Amino acid sequence: MSRYLLPLVLSLLTPSPCRADWGLGLGYPYASIKDNFGPSAAEGKYAAGSGISLIAGRGYWNFCKLDSVTLFAGAEGGYIKFNTQSTKGTGWEASGFVGGEMPLARRLSVALDFSPMYIDLKSQGTGIGGIEYAVNLAIYIYPFARSSAWETAQGGSKASKRNPRSSEAVAAMSATTTPTPILAATAVPSAVR
Repeated sequence: MSRYLLPLVLSLLTPSPCRADWGLGLGYPYASIKDNFGPSAAEGKYAAGSGISLIAGRGYWNFCKLDSVTLFAGAEGGYIKFNTQSTKGTGWEASGFVGGEMPLARRLSVALDFSPMYIDLKSQGTGIGGIEYAVNLAIYIYPFARSSAWETAQGGSKASKRNPRSSEAVAAMSATTTPTPILAATAVPSAVR
């Protein structure tokens, strides 16, 4: 049963190629596929190195947006397999994380998160578990993105440079110009005698 559960979860996390909000993530030492749904996101990732491999799924909650930076929190769970020189076995990991993603260009962003995780490993009838800490840094490529937070953030400054009548330019001009004096007195016709 457990060998079918992980492929099922990963197939549900795999994004549809017709959506514009899915991207490929490249971190050290992992690769991932991420699908953004607005206030939430899902990601499947694979990490490998030195005889250890990890297949994991992540769920994101995008809880705050500061200018172009999206702050998120979430949870991760994964299956670990290791085969080093002296030991061989399997295990699992579960973690919570908090971090942020910032666009660098139209289809490119960088994400950083901090993750305390619980790891449980078993090898030849012996088990070990404990808490470890990780910092994840990844570059995300969104190949079908139509617009991005980077363009939105850059759009305001570009519009004011192109169009001097934009709201920022009008507000700046009205603050620096002196108003024309208005005549307070009006001519009142005198009574005829």
